Amino acid sequence: MPSASTFSRWGLGHKCGAPSGSGVLLATREVGIVPVMTGGGQERQLRSGTPAVATAQALAAALTEAVEERPAMSQRHARMRERLISGLPDGIAVATQAEATASITMFVAPGCSAEALVVALDAAGIAASAGSACHTGVSRPSPTLLAQGISEEDASGSLRVSFGWATRMRDVEAFLEALPGALDAAHAYAELARPRSR
Repeated sequence: MPSASTFSRWGLGHKCGAPSGSGVLLATREVGIVPVMTGGGQERQLRSGTPAVATAQALAAALTEAVEERPAMSQRHARMRERLISGLPDGIAVATQAEATASITMFVAPGCSAEALVVALDAAGIAASAGSACHTGVSRPSPTLLAQGISEEDASGSLRVSFGWATRMRDVEAFLEALPGALDAAHAYAELARPRSR
């Protein structure tokens, strides 16, 4: 059966330390691929133009290093996730207790606006998000959280923290130090945004 495995639909090489815009597409010969641009006819008429050799070499180097470092990085991420969860303030719940990847933790801050929490953390120099990258700009609760039985109101206060290849324990400690103030700011915003009865 024809199949294609995409490492990069939009160029996700940067996820492993390669240049932005780099990526790989692996496909069997049976997969019908249509070129975006025509011209030179390189690579079985699928690509035209001069290849970005330096970018390809950088991607290959980054992937090689990522594969070699994966076991150690997975262990490091597991320790960081454990520290992150153990350091969360009272009232903050990890969205799932099921076995999950150590590099992503989603938690719920009831009574908070996720957007206000992200802004407050950003002001403290912490990058976090209110959901997955594929839902950026969508101002509604995660369907995954709702499917887990988390209320819509609580899911509206969800925060996603992810670790990358460059994340270290000091980054987790900085996050945990900034979180209480960010929660206070997000709660204050939620209180101001709450409709008042007349």
